Amino acid sequence: MRTLFIAALVSGPALLTGCTGADDKEDTGASPDDTGTTGLPVDCADVPPESCAASGCETLSGRAVLNPATPDECIDGEAEALGCQDTGLGCGQAITFAASPEAPTECWYFTNTCVPDGWTKCPYSDAEFCDVDPTGDTGDTSTDCAAVAPDVCDATSGCAAIRGYPILDDGAGGLCTDWDSPTALGCMDADSGCDDAVAVASDPKAPETLWFFTNLCLPTGWTFIASSDYPTCK
Repeated sequence: MRTLFIAALVSGPALLTGCTGADDKEDTGASPDDTGTTGLPVDCADVPPESCAASGCETLSGRAVLNPATPDECIDGEAEALGCQDTGLGCGQAITFAASPEAPTECWYFTNTCVPDGWTKCPYSDAEFCDVDPTGDTGDTSTDCAAVAPDVCDATSGCAAIRGYPILDDGAGGLCTDWDSPTALGCMDADSGCDDAVAVASDPKAPETLWFFTNLCLPTGWTFIASSDYPTCK
């Protein structure tokens, strides 16, 4: 990745994002570079979850709600790949419960507002995470998500990865956002509420490298620089 100096940063208007993607992006489907073995553009929504990453798409993962509508209702700690979407779609950080059209009574927990194509919201949102301690110990089994490595965050009970997109030199003296390279950069509690305003931030260990975030939840210790948006890298 080409690194940038913060002095090159040009402030732009703040952008609100949702699971339908940033409003000012012209590309509402797969990137022209997202092609399968046939050389044709990939419709990420039709790609099987297990093949999503290999197809240049972004995997949608959720956790099953066990024993729904009973006193034992709880959220399973293991995340499963459930769908696929184009990279670069901005997802609101609000927790979402949704069900597939094939199993409308089986609800799943998502850490943001992006859910698989065709899924609908479930009529509740108050389930807690299951006690996964096999010994039955009722002590505090919570995880310090901020200390969990980003690459295993989504698979850790009660945690959700914080993803950012690299900001690059566009070759013409400006900056651009590489929407094709979402990267897990930190970890947070899955039920954290994040403001929807966009953010540009940097890791103090590599302050010359800038990252774009679709909300204000940043990795622990990172430096907020501005609420700015940049064109998509060509």
